[in-house]
Amino acid sequence: MASKKSNWDRILQAMNLKTKEGSSTKDYRLEELMSTIRRGKTEASERLEPSEVLMRRCELLYRLDPLIFSGINKMTRRITSSRIYFNGGLDNENERAYEFLEDSNALALLPHLTKDAFIYGFGVAEINREKGEVTLTQIDPKEFDYQREDGTKEIATDKNGDILGYVWNKKSTSTPVKLKPDQVLLIRFYTLGEYCLGISPIETAFKTSWIKLNLEEALGEAIFRHGFPLLKFTIGSSVPGNPYS
Repeated sequence: MASKKSNWDRILQAMNLKTKEGSSTKDYRLEELMSTIRRGKTEASERLEPSEVLMRRCELLYRLDPLIFSGINKMTRRITSSRIYFNGGLDNENERAYEFLEDSNALALLPHLTKDAFIYGFGVAEINREKGEVTLTQIDPKEFDYQREDGTKEIATDKNGDILGYVWNKKSTSTPVKLKPDQVLLIRFYTLGEYCLGISPIETAFKTSWIKLNLEEALGEAIFRHGFPLLKFTIGSSVPGNPYS
């Protein structure tokens, strides 16, 4: 019971982002509180592996189906057009945090990463740290995956059960680029299991939408063939044997 109370005190302290004057208590941050401490013999497993085939299928449907196209764009606008602000701590810290979003290209990439999360299941960007500056570079989800154990499809983990990192299979180069977890920004809305990169909502609508597109195409061809009068004509004269009269 004491540990639960202590955890709630830490969460409250992290949400307020304030420490008591003269207190030597550590200023806990939310990312530290939300980290998972693994105990016992049970290890998390990957239920759904990333599938480039499914990603390409969802991408194709986004480009072909007007309803899915407009729906994804509408949801992206509603999410990314909301005002972003920071509330907590000192005012200058909130201003610096917002300036970081602008300088790191996070605000400009947010609509693209959100749209990727809807289409491919997740949006991902590389966090670049160079000369004291932090920037973001968008990565194609079809080229992104966990680091795997050699010769197997198992996710590479350390002794604590945490992932070693990710791999970026760039098509422009034959050598994959390995990325550490702190070098990756990952956005996802729907998952199944801890190690699932993300599930696209288009997958659930694929069959219905594909049938609808086939019916529309078949109906259009049927109307084109039978919806107009057929023209009948002859070449020459109506008098047999005299085509020039």
